[in-house]
Amino acid sequence: MKIEGFDATGYTSLTLSYSITANSAGADQNAITVLWGDEEITVPSASISASNTYQTVELTGLSAGATSLSFVSSSSTNTAGYRIDNIKLVGIK
Repeated sequence: MKIEGFDATGYTSLTLSYSITANSAGADQNAITVLWGDEEITVPSASISASNTYQTVELTGLSAGATSLSFVSSSSTNTAGYRIDNIKLVGIK
């Protein structure tokens, strides 16, 4: 999934948060890769405690200037049927 066309130039303290779940408990939230522009952001490893129950991921320290955000998975890493919801980007201008 790719979101593009926004401009984060001039913003500081950029934080991305989103909710994630999977069809099976124990799946790791870092199986979904997050790209901030062309930069891959490290998603912390954390187990999804219960199937089909959302948990929040918060990524801080994003650099200013990106114009796209992508959530990427492959069939080899997305074996648990992941879903993303409630995507939110905040910063200070």
